[in-house]
Amino acid sequence: IMDAMMPSMYGTSATKKLQEIAGTSRIPIIMRSSYDESALRKNLPETDKVKFVSKERPLVELWERITAMLPDGGYTAQ
Repeated sequence: IMDAMMPSMYGTSATKKLQEIAGTSRIPIIMRSSYDESALRKNLPETDKVKFVSKERPLVELWERITAMLPDGGYTAQ
């Protein structure tokens, strides 16, 4: 789970870097922000491994997204 605004790097930049590295490109990422999704989406990779959940939405939506992205209860590199 990554925020769009972080101290040393924007979350969108960190997400792109993680997606470019073979060892981390399969790690699912949920971007959280109070910014508009459409504004951030243009800076996020087009992949099913990167999802967005607004901070304005109920936490139950975040939980639903987590369980959908990690159906087996965790990340596996395979």
